[in-house]
Amino acid sequence: MKGVCPKCGSRFNLDQAVDELRQLVWEYTDCFRQTEFGDVMPKTRWRLLKEIARLFETCTFQVRGKRYRSSRHEIVKAMTAMCNRNVWGIKTHGYLCAILMKTADRLSAEGLSAREEQAREIQRAEGRGQRAEEFVGLSGEEQRRKIVGIINGLGKEENLEKR
Repeated sequence: MKGVCPKCGSRFNLDQAVDELRQLVWEYTDCFRQTEFGDVMPKTRWRLLKEIARLFETCTFQVRGKRYRSSRHEIVKAMTAMCNRNVWGIKTHGYLCAILMKTADRLSAEGLSAREEQAREIQRAEGRGQRAEEFVGLSGEEQRRKIVGIINGLGKEENLEKR
C-alpha cells in the first residue's frame, strides 16, 4: 500500500515502513541480551515488546518520578541511535529515556506540558478579569452578598446535575 506524506508530499510504501519499524523494535530488544552473541529470553522479549507498545501508544515515559512526553518520531530516532551504538547487556529502558529527555516536554501531575499550563493560566487570568468586572460599581456590602450567594450556590448546581 502506497501513501503520501501530508507535510512534504513524498510517496512511501506503508508495508515497507511497518516492516522497518518491526525490524527496529526487534533490534532494540536485542540490546537486552546479556552477552554479545547471546539471545533474549522469550518471556523478557515479550515484556519488552509490551513496554515499547505502551510507549508508542502514550508517548509518555517517567524518569526519577518526573513524567515526560515525546513524539513517535523522536522515539524511533532514539531507538535507532541506541541500535547504532551496538550496546548490549542493558537491563532497563533508562538509556532510551535519557536520549528521549533531550527533546521531550516535561509533564505536570495533570499530564500537561509547561506550554499547556501557561496557556491555561492565561485563560484563567482572562476569566478572573471578566469576573472582576461584575463587581465594579458595587458597594462593599453588595460585593459581600454577591460572593456569599455564589458560594452558597456552588453545591446546588452539582446536586441538580446528579439528579
